[in-house]
Amino acid sequence: CYSVKDVGYSYRGTKSDRMCVNWDQFSVFPVAQYKDAGLGIHSYCRNPDPRGETKPWCYKSDGKKKSCAIDMCTYDISSILFVCDSTSDSEKECEFPFLYDGKLFFECTAHGRGIPWCATKTDPSSRVEESGYCLCPKPSNPQIQPTFSPPANGIL
Repeated sequence: CYSVKDVGYSYRGTKSDRMCVNWDQFSVFPVAQYKDAGLGIHSYCRNPDPRGETKPWCYKSDGKKKSCAIDMCTYDISSILFVCDSTSDSEKECEFPFLYDGKLFFECTAHGRGIPWCATKTDPSSRVEESGYCLCPKPSNPQIQPTFSPPANGIL
């Protein structure tokens, strides 16, 4: 299954389609540059640039994209510890995804600062130009952990 939270960017399953071709056949996403996105010399479904697609996909031999038949993961929303508002303390909307320290973020992060923050302005390649601290309620029960439910067919 793929996470709707990051529109399949983190999907590393081995689902493919007979119409899919190896990622290294197209220079739009050079395999060496997109290894963190799971690209390689394979034809597995991926979403290396989540700004444009909403789920994992692959290339067909004619160079066109093909959406893959992969289920979304389901989560028990009631047990999520920390949900941050998409507005920063500067009252500017957060911009997702954003690129910071070589990583792509799809939600507020404490990476590099110790408390949740987000980009409030990005350049055309999603790099942070301005940022603010996220408005996040404190978790009501720090003992509760997020739970994950795989799809009914059991395939991830």
